[in-house]
Amino acid sequence: MNCSKLRSVMLALSLSASAAFSPPTTITKLNPTNMIGANHHPLSSLFGITTMTTTSLSSSSSDDSYQNENLDVIEPLPKVLRFRGTVANGYGRGGKKLGVPTANLPESLFSNALSDISTGVYFGWALIEGSGKGRNAIQKAVVNVGYSPTFAGEENPEKIIEAHLILEENDKMGDFYGEIMRLQLIGSLRPEMKFPSFPELLSAIQNDIVCAKEALTESRFVEFGKDEFLEVRDGVWIGESGGDEDASWEFQDFDQALL
Repeated sequence: MNCSKLRSVMLALSLSASAAFSPPTTITKLNPTNMIGANHHPLSSLFGITTMTTTSLSSSSSDDSYQNENLDVIEPLPKVLRFRGTVANGYGRGGKKLGVPTANLPESLFSNALSDISTGVYFGWALIEGSGKGRNAIQKAVVNVGYSPTFAGEENPEKIIEAHLILEENDKMGDFYGEIMRLQLIGSLRPEMKFPSFPELLSAIQNDIVCAKEALTESRFVEFGKDEFLEVRDGVWIGESGGDEDASWEFQDFDQALL
């Protein structure tokens, strides 16, 4: 099964699960174009964010809704999102509970910059600064931005960027805690969802990894692995959108980001 079919199945299943285990909710989806007749997020023109309110979703209705999505094409974000900050201690979920270690950047590092970014699963490129094994090397990344809603009662107290670096087989980097990460987000895979069980969550994560890895082989996304932001040079990179030498961020139009 290819990535687009996997995405279609997982989106339908996850929406069905959300409907079965949760009350009516608001699902925020990333879309590079504005949707006519939808309820627009205040910053839809900036991030291409469209907010849709759902009432009740059955398995059949969620399947129908995603048959209308163009899942064969993974669209880039309207803006490239760049973050640099110190990796924080997480909650021991990614590596210990799910076997998918993550490098975490909490919302508090970036003032209110994450408040206007939809929760969801993204992909892009990452780099851990330093001189140790695997450091200063550009890696593919699949990234969740959100609150980890499947961990009922243990949700993140703040929005967190959780980046899983997709390493080549047999590559190991160890823990990243306290190290500086540069992270660039260029595309979106799906909204953040609450799954009814850990096996379903893990299945979705593994699917996300496959889809992110596949997307990052496309020429339009490969080029962003050459972003100057990912080159460690003399001096500290400070983003133009905000922050300082300890943590900063920058949002730049996709078609202008590599000029």
